[in-house]
Amino acid sequence: MLKTIFYIKSSKVKLTLECPIYARVTFNGKSITLSTGKYITQERWNFTDKLRRIFKQDKERALKEALDLFALKIEKLYNQLEREGEIVTVQEFKSL
Repeated sequence: MLKTIFYIKSSKVKLTLECPIYARVTFNGKSITLSTGKYITQERWNFTDKLRRIFKQDKERALKEALDLFALKIEKLYNQLEREGEIVTVQEFKSL
């Protein structure tokens, strides 16, 4: 089973006070961390309940859509590998 969780790394705050958003992908009991290349302030991340609540800013809507697409790509890749019977490690998955 595949599970993707998004979180911010508040220890890597930019001068604009934005934190990078990372994805933790777990399957076969192991996990990898991927950078999404997206940023958000910690205040907005918490206010929108990790982008799960109603958004007041267009930037947040666009960011949520980008993260949804990111998760969808990961899921499609996982399903494709599973259909083909490919057995990959989490590091091989990360490189793909």
